[in-house]
Amino acid sequence: RDTALMDIYRVMRPGEPPTVEAASALFETLFFDSERYDLSAVGRVKMNMRLALDAEDTVRTLRKEDIVSCIKALVDLRDGRGDIDDIDH
Repeated sequence: RDTALMDIYRVMRPGEPPTVEAASALFETLFFDSERYDLSAVGRVKMNMRLALDAEDTVRTLRKEDIVSCIKALVDLRDGRGDIDDIDH
């Protein structure tokens, strides 16, 4: 977990010395802080539908379960399982 956080931090903040605390704070702020991140009710409904999640539409920040589901869906697509969304329909 810490290695992944540090890798993300290095990409997001190149040139700054990475620490686990700084990387964790950046990740929390970017995705889990309602003051900075808002899926909107429509975004939550669409994410729930696409990833077969059951979060209330009032939950408008990402949850750890959302990220895990996204990664699983991407791995499935890479491995030839699942359908790619058609943005035109």
